[in-house]
Amino acid sequence: MRSREELERRIKEVTVRDFETCEIWLALAEPLIGFLEREKGPNPALKVSQLRETAKAYLENVLGKLDHLNMVSIAPRDDWGKYVQPFERFSSAVGAATGIAGIKYETEVVAASNLGPLILSALAFSNASLARRSGSVSNTAEYFVSEAIRHAPEEPVLYYFRSRWREERWVHTSILEGRDPNLPDKEELATWVDDLEIAVRLSLDWDEPKKRLLLLKSEHKLP
Repeated sequence: MRSREELERRIKEVTVRDFETCEIWLALAEPLIGFLEREKGPNPALKVSQLRETAKAYLENVLGKLDHLNMVSIAPRDDWGKYVQPFERFSSAVGAATGIAGIKYETEVVAASNLGPLILSALAFSNASLARRSGSVSNTAEYFVSEAIRHAPEEPVLYYFRSRWREERWVHTSILEGRDPNLPDKEELATWVDDLEIAVRLSLDWDEPKKRLLLLKSEHKLP
């Protein structure tokens, strides 16, 4: 287990200059704040405040400077699965940075902050992913992924996951309500197909939306 002293030593060694080094800093800052918040006295509280302010600065000046082209050019990580898309990784970093900084999506949208549309989209998608990981199949994830699309309509990852999550929700509610989960109504099925077709158009080299689209059309005998 990492100790507070080790985390403090390692985070001081990180010079944040790009996405990759910011990602390293965030991975150290999150557990370090956990250690510091369990301690008593003014010094830990000051350190936590400094980490939160630093995360906010990195959010605006490092992550916030990336555009779509910069984001998709981020070098892959060996410890992440090969199917993880750059936007997913970017969204994870944005979620970590906003969590440390204490920034909430709803507040930022209402306040019309300086955070750009790609950051807001990534934050909304991070919230959607958190809702999914919590086991929720409510409308929360779909609300946030639709918000993410509103801010970054050119990002194929968002359409792909909205399609998959809508399908999963249909299956879940169908089982609860005693319907056949394999027989979605035409309007519902059309939304899954439409989103997958958009994802395919926006990312011709990404195989997952293509495979899912072909499977849906085959299963439901669509043209």
